[in-house]
Amino acid sequence: MKFNIWTLLFQIINFVVLLFILKRMLYKPIREIIEKRRGLIAKTVEDAEKTKKRGARA
Repeated sequence: MKFNIWTLLFQIINFVVLLFILKRMLYKPIREIIEKRRGLIAKTVEDAEKTKKRGARA
């Protein structure tokens, strides 16, 4: 089995480029969607607690 340093180097470069593309195109947008959902859930829980307190007073 031959070991070619150039093949290894190109594979490492390709892997790094792939990681960069995935982070840019996949990770960042998904992270933004998750943060929006967390905010929406927090707002919904807060509204439910306010409604529950109002119902308990009435």
